[in-house]
Amino acid sequence: CANPAMRIRRSLETQQAFYKLSSAFHAERPNFVYFKRDGSIPWHGREIVTYPFTLNWLKQNPNALNPLRVLRGAQISGAHPSCGMHVHMSRQGLTNLGVYKFLLLLYGSARRRGLAELIGGRRANSYCSWNEMGHLSRKASIYSEYDHCSEEHHNAVNTMNRSTVEVRIFKGTSSVPSVLKNIEYVAAARKFTESRGISDIKEDAFLEFVSQYRKSFSHLQSFIERKARHIQRLGITY
Repeated sequence: CANPAMRIRRSLETQQAFYKLSSAFHAERPNFVYFKRDGSIPWHGREIVTYPFTLNWLKQNPNALNPLRVLRGAQISGAHPSCGMHVHMSRQGLTNLGVYKFLLLLYGSARRRGLAELIGGRRANSYCSWNEMGHLSRKASIYSEYDHCSEEHHNAVNTMNRSTVEVRIFKGTSSVPSVLKNIEYVAAARKFTESRGISDIKEDAFLEFVSQYRKSFSHLQSFIERKARHIQRLGITY
């Protein structure tokens, strides 16, 4: 069920002093990570960014995320509202309709948003805003027409980038299983919405889809099983 055409880039913002992080990562010698300045993060914050990869590649190279373990105990993401984990999904092969259906799964109802927030773990704030729920058709096609510095860049799903759709709903973490869960969620949401019509984009059907392909989305499925009661409280049955 993995989609080889979908390339993912993930970023994890951190507030630890840059020289400490760079020394730790240099010791581990990761071959697909680089550091990027981020003016929204205080205290000399940096963003840890991976080069693009596919979910298939990550499954075949499980040790690629091991360097994250050196960050345990560091000030990661949740320490400041401007920080979090972002997953960039390539627009390659993705039409405006495809973006719309992807957004519909995350934004289309209060229950879908509740599920997305539960999986993402990041509270809504000015850096992860859900205020655009009523404008999905416009949002699905705005990447070329709007000012790239617009506040819409901070939406829960940022469609302002020309080459990617950026999902910003995830709480930052150095836990490898949690990182994999987040990446699998984006991959599963795209795969699910690609194969369905607008009227078939439903949260219970999505959860059944993840369960059906649990081998591809094992970390996401484990999370869903652990949070079954929370999901039921959202009014979702499957």
